[in-house]
Amino acid sequence: MPTFEDSAVYEYCELLYEELNKNDSGYYPSKHDGIVFQQAAAHFNISEEKVHEIYREHSKLAVDIEMNKISKLPPAIKQKIIKNRARNIMLNNRDLPFHKIEGEPSEPLPLATSTLETEYKDSLMEMAKRGWTIPLMMGLNKFNEIVLLIHDDEKIDAYFLKFYENKNFKKMCDSIANNLQNPAHKKQFDECVEAYNGKLFSICVTSLAPIIEGLLSLYGDNPNDTRMMRICQYNADEAILKKQKIKSLSWLSMSEFIKMLFHKSDFDQTEPDNFNRHWLLHGRTSKIGKQIDCLRLFNAISTLAIIKTFEEKIQ
Repeated sequence: MPTFEDSAVYEYCELLYEELNKNDSGYYPSKHDGIVFQQAAAHFNISEEKVHEIYREHSKLAVDIEMNKISKLPPAIKQKIIKNRARNIMLNNRDLPFHKIEGEPSEPLPLATSTLETEYKDSLMEMAKRGWTIPLMMGLNKFNEIVLLIHDDEKIDAYFLKFYENKNFKKMCDSIANNLQNPAHKKQFDECVEAYNGKLFSICVTSLAPIIEGLLSLYGDNPNDTRMMRICQYNADEAILKKQKIKSLSWLSMSEFIKMLFHKSDFDQTEPDNFNRHWLLHGRTSKIGKQIDCLRLFNAISTLAIIKTFEEKIQ
């Protein structure tokens, strides 16, 4: 099952197809498929077979989402849409002769990433408001299970607690460690993992927060800028301009999370319900760290680390 992380590979293929189609005035499978899969494999240092698998799975998922929506329409409208879509697929394939007889498709074929963005955006934003950034290593089938729990904080937390048991937690931590370039961050992160495994959750939470801030600063357009919410929004806007829908969703998800973590709160006011960076790092918090608090921060760092993996390759 595809993951959000794999979606970066699919999105790269989709953008390259779009460029080739424009240059050649149409889609030629015999010419374009080889170019796309070879270049994607080279860019992401994976096999062409893996690119094929990712592309096939995402295409199928997008079709399934579309067909589920179409199936709810009145029969006459549903039949018309399906017939028109099949016709456009045939006319879009320039290796076939049909376009020479019947002309151009009546409309462009929908992009799978647009379908995925429409399907998941609202749920991702709602989940981020509850403290969980986009889980890029999670299979989309698993995420569909979370969507059903989106308005129940306790059930969402319980789901992530179970998901990040043992193997998945180690996989997440390995992914983060492999993408931390600052030696101080690496050392601090390793100690956070030790603290977490030793159930020293308050120490873990206090140490993870500045790692997030340090990682975010790497994405800013000004090294002196400490406005973390602005950095998230800046990168989301940049990704949208470049048609990088999955990347933009990741940054919008981070933006919602950072709004919560960095929410302005004066010390003469009541401490926020959620952990707050201002109260935490200035030693004013009265909250005792819990396992779930640590996992929220680990998950957010994982989102940032995986974005960094593809940063240069999908620009």
